[in-house]
Amino acid sequence: MQRFLYVIGSILMWCCTFSVYSQQERFKAVFIFNFTKYIEWSPAERQGDFIIAVVGNTPMIKDLDMIARKMKVGNQPIVVRQYRSVEEIERCHLLYIAPDKSNEIMKATLKFASKNTLIVTDKNGLIKQGACINFYSDEGEVKFEVSKNNIEKYGLKVNPTLLLLGKSA
Repeated sequence: MQRFLYVIGSILMWCCTFSVYSQQERFKAVFIFNFTKYIEWSPAERQGDFIIAVVGNTPMIKDLDMIARKMKVGNQPIVVRQYRSVEEIERCHLLYIAPDKSNEIMKATLKFASKNTLIVTDKNGLIKQGACINFYSDEGEVKFEVSKNNIEKYGLKVNPTLLLLGKSA
């Protein structure tokens, strides 16, 4: 009986952890979409598909795909593409680097230095390495820090409201 209760308890703990993790990933996907409302790309970049590139493994890709099917950035349809490395990406408007690929940040900052690409990361310290926006957890709550200087460095304009919504870095 004790073994049975242990197994049931373990399963319930795993389910609760998975549920919280899934919800955090869903929040991040919604945040990523909402970031597009506060960033202005050059006129040339406001035509065709709005491309969100994801480097690395993340369950968030499902949520981003669902958003892409239902929403647009301005008049642009959203296309979500997943990559194993930054080198595979030809062009994108928004680049999300998953935690398992955080070591790709330097490649990303070099590759997209002269392009209108918003780089979003998910690991502490990556703002200092060139990310525009970085997710972090504060007592289990998803929050983000934002660097106006990094955003402008990539030729993008940021609405001051975004700076108020996130923690300025």
